[in-house]
Amino acid sequence: MNWLFGSKNSQKKTGKKQQRPAVSAGSRSATQKKKPSSAKTSNSAAVGAFILSDTTMLFLELQRKDGQMQVGGYGEVTIPFEVLIDGQLQEKNGFVKTFRKIRSMTRATKVLFWDEADQSKELADNFVMAGFTSARPVVDARTLLRVFVKDRQTERVAWLYKDGEEYELYEAQAGTVRLVDQHRNLVTLMSNNREMLREIGQPHIEIAGELSYSQAMEFDNIEGIEVVPAQVWRNVTDFNHYVPPIHRENSLQYALPISMALSELAPLSYEDLPKALKKRDTKTPAKSLADSLGSVKPVTPKDY
Repeated sequence: MNWLFGSKNSQKKTGKKQQRPAVSAGSRSATQKKKPSSAKTSNSAAVGAFILSDTTMLFLELQRKDGQMQVGGYGEVTIPFEVLIDGQLQEKNGFVKTFRKIRSMTRATKVLFWDEADQSKELADNFVMAGFTSARPVVDARTLLRVFVKDRQTERVAWLYKDGEEYELYEAQAGTVRLVDQHRNLVTLMSNNREMLREIGQPHIEIAGELSYSQAMEFDNIEGIEVVPAQVWRNVTDFNHYVPPIHRENSLQYALPISMALSELAPLSYEDLPKALKKRDTKTPAKSLADSLGSVKPVTPKDY
């Protein structure tokens, strides 16, 4: 298993990621996003980035201003032709130009990228060469908690991703995240895991991934559980003081960049967990998806 910013080796078999459509109409590309109007750098900001396809990277910056989180630069940037082939880096410094575009659109000096590949050092070097002072690969599934779980929430929770043609079911509790099951048919996936879902007892389950907000609204009720679009901004803003500039229709694909940026600016504090849960988490620490799932081949969550 070899992921690059969420790009999978299955590209070699299907090539599906290379034909993947661009961001839905309504979101702005990186070239359209206005440059920051004041300071060019900030230590109270972080960028999350990952590969959409061999030719496209998605990124989002979060900035902390007066104690509140706000979106900075965001959008898509083009990866030069043949820098990536089937998710594999072909040129050692091939990403520098792409990363410089991201750097020119953001104030953050720190970037986090989704990666579980042998090329993480080369990619980190490319970020630094592009002007970022810190580049950190992210492979721990706990990062996703920053989007799907409210601060200090310790209850068991489940959520759904649509990754290409596959639907994926995840669950988490007290800092541990695992992929439960995956299937091309959402009804079948929910039916196969109805007992687990009923045991958790959620009135609804959130979904995000390679689908629009309006598509997510069409699922309605499956196996007695309402499927709803994910609230990707729950740990960024309550909308009373700030409304992110990304249109709701396109927000689902940004969950992973949001979660990575939040993990840098507002990491979960396990000091807030009850003693029993901290003890449990120590015995069974959260691992990367690859380690957590054993013989089950995980599919990297991405695309909000």
